[in-house]
Amino acid sequence: MDHGSHRTTGHLLKKGGSRTKFGRRNWKKRWFVLEGCYLFYFEDFDPKSSRPVGAAKGVVNISGGECDRFPHRTRAECLAVNKANGAQMVMEAPSERLKNAWIEAIDKAIERAADPDAPADATPPGLDQDEFYERLGLDAATKHELSDKDLKRAYRKATLKHHPDKGGDPDAFQAVHEAYEIITSTREAKLEAAKFCECLFSKAVSYTHLRAHETLRYLV
Repeated sequence: MDHGSHRTTGHLLKKGGSRTKFGRRNWKKRWFVLEGCYLFYFEDFDPKSSRPVGAAKGVVNISGGECDRFPHRTRAECLAVNKANGAQMVMEAPSERLKNAWIEAIDKAIERAADPDAPADATPPGLDQDEFYERLGLDAATKHELSDKDLKRAYRKATLKHHPDKGGDPDAFQAVHEAYEIITSTREAKLEAAKFCECLFSKAVSYTHLRAHETLRYLV
C-alpha cells in the first residue's frame, strides 16, 4: 500500500455488485487508486512500468459517503464504502493493518471533500468505454444519447441472454455485469462532480477544470 500526497494505492479484493448468487460470490483482485474524492480500480498493477494495467475499470465518487468495517461470514478483513446515494462497494484487504489504513485514508479523503475551503478535484479521467457499451449490445457511437433507462433495458436483456442458470456462459454474464457497473459508476461519478462544480460556481469560486457552460459535456 502506497501513500502519496493525498493518494493511496494498493491491491484489494472487490466483491461483485450483482445481486445474483453468482455475483455475490464473485471476488476479484483489483488495483485501487484513491485520488482526491475518487476511488478508481484497475485490472492490476505492472511493477515494471509502475503503472496500473489498462484503463480504469470503474470509479466511485466518495464525496458525502462513509467508509467502515464490513462484517462478513467467511472473510475477516472486509471494508465497505457507503455512498451518499445508498449504494455500497465492498472490498477485502490482505490484513487487518491494511484494512484499517484504507479506512483511515478514505475517511480523510471524504473529510477533505467536505471542506468548502479545500481545492476541488478535477473530474475523473475519461474511461475508454466503447467496449463496455458493445457488451450490452449497444452502439458505442450513440452512447451520449442513451438514457439510464436505455442502459438498464440493454443490461437486463444481455443478462437474460448470458445467465448461467439459463445455460449461458458465466464469463460472458460476468462481463456484462462488469460493463454495466463501469458505465453507471462513471456516469454517476461525473454527474456528482458536475453538480459539485455548479455548487462552487454559485459561491463564485474559480475552478479551471470545468467551466459552468460545459458541465453536461462531462457526462459519459
